Amino acid sequence: EAVKIGALRAELAADNAAGQHVDNSTGVACGGSVVVDGETVLTCQQCQLPLGELVYLDRTGEEKLLHGECKARCMLHKLRTDEQERKHRELELKKARRDEFDIGWSPMETIPSNSVSAGRLGCAVVPKGMCCLVNDKDSSTVSVAPTFEPAAAMNLEYLTVALQ
Repeated sequence: EAVKIGALRAELAADNAAGQHVDNSTGVACGGSVVVDGETVLTCQQCQLPLGELVYLDRTGEEKLLHGECKARCMLHKLRTDEQERKHRELELKKARRDEFDIGWSPMETIPSNSVSAGRLGCAVVPKGMCCLVNDKDSSTVSVAPTFEPAAAMNLEYLTVALQ
């Protein structure tokens, strides 16, 4: 809400108060004041700079007089904090729903591990859980061998299911 500052200046001059001043008509704390060239000037409660002819009331918490830019900055800060609080509430609700209805997945529980399957098949140690199939042409056999190459790796759990 924009307010002309002339009436506030007149009231401040009448009170001749330094520091906090309250406008009797609105009950608004007018902020501090400074004396510039013999004239008492109201200051913005946000940036502490002298107020111009047009000021804004900030009614987000305590009522105070602000510059237009300071008012915009306060509004932006309030919007950002409200948005963060909303996102936090949504995240908490989402987490509660996931726990309540057992929604979601855990990679450790869902993705089969080659190390367990390799142990059941009697294979050698599987580095980083990766293994591949090796074709031996001389003996016409296929065996499982450890590998460091992700492109050649395969999942033994899937292989055992496919071979059944």
